[in-house]
Amino acid sequence: MGSLLRCSALSLFILLPAVVRVHCQADGQIAAMFDIPETVEGSSNVNLALSGSILSRPKIRSKLECTLYCLDEPECASVNLGKAGEEWVCELNTEKAAANALAYRQGFIYVEKVETESNKNITCPPQFIHKFEGHCYYYNNTSIDWPVARSTCESMGAYLLEIMTEEENDFIASVLLAEGATKTYVWMGGLLTGTQERTWVHSGLSLTRPDFVTFSEWTNWEAYVMFRRSNSDWVDCNSRCMSSTAYMCEMG
Repeated sequence: MGSLLRCSALSLFILLPAVVRVHCQADGQIAAMFDIPETVEGSSNVNLALSGSILSRPKIRSKLECTLYCLDEPECASVNLGKAGEEWVCELNTEKAAANALAYRQGFIYVEKVETESNKNITCPPQFIHKFEGHCYYYNNTSIDWPVARSTCESMGAYLLEIMTEEENDFIASVLLAEGATKTYVWMGGLLTGTQERTWVHSGLSLTRPDFVTFSEWTNWEAYVMFRRSNSDWVDCNSRCMSSTAYMCEMG
């Protein structure tokens, strides 16, 4: 899956009889960030789980998806992660374990979510369930064209997505994964102006070509900018080549 989520947004640590914090690695894989073992069997971080506060049991294809679901679910405070045969089992908990509250459970590990200071005091509207670095995000999988997406976001007191850093780009990729996004592209707030310069519509800042993202099928005449879900590239396109797609609103 690659490095989809950076520790600047949220971090996790594994709770054993003694607390062991995970050290974030800016350029590492998610597995390295969360220190989740490649296999449950044979690891020292096993056989612990929290009971009585399960929020949901999302179906996952890998252990990494479980942590992403928790990071992106406001009510999730911790995770029980294990295996049933060849399948991974993910349980999102609404609570964290009090001292000595973890019970023995063969083949499971217990992980807690810890919000960073930048997100602790952020209050987002109900639909804006994703938080990153003081900003709130809302994703809609409905296909609409760029002008309608822009006006829809503005009617909510927000604006079309503007990505400023590599960490934010990785965060958006994790949001789309957690949301179960199905559209190939997502509208962003970049627009080609009459001077042939792309700008972010809300902030008015120049949309330069940062080195943290790959620009695919980039031309000098296509008006709108999209985020490609499959690989986090940015693509430009006008209404003739992509009349409608999903969109994401940002606030903050």
